[in-house]
Amino acid sequence: MARFVPVSGPVDRRSAIDALSGEGLRVTEWTDDPSTTYPEHQHAGREARIVLTGRMTIVASGRSYELGPGDRIDLDPLEIHRGVVGAEGVSYLAGSDGGGS
Repeated sequence: MARFVPVSGPVDRRSAIDALSGEGLRVTEWTDDPSTTYPEHQHAGREARIVLTGRMTIVASGRSYELGPGDRIDLDPLEIHRGVVGAEGVSYLAGSDGGGS
């Protein structure tokens, strides 16, 4: 089940990368255009997102999570979720364990 950690404030990019990497996650940085949508999908492994700038909404396990700068969400392997990017777009760190691959 999704775990949401609200921070709602500036995030230190380097510290966030180090934290995700320290958990054994492969980290990439993504930027999505305003109003980008991701239909329901799932990932084979554990996933984490930390918003750097902008806003996005993740819907997982029947709940909606509004993420802004500094906020983090963790998703379990195979957890079905979808996403909608806010009107200003979003940049975020994506951490993945690759599903054991």
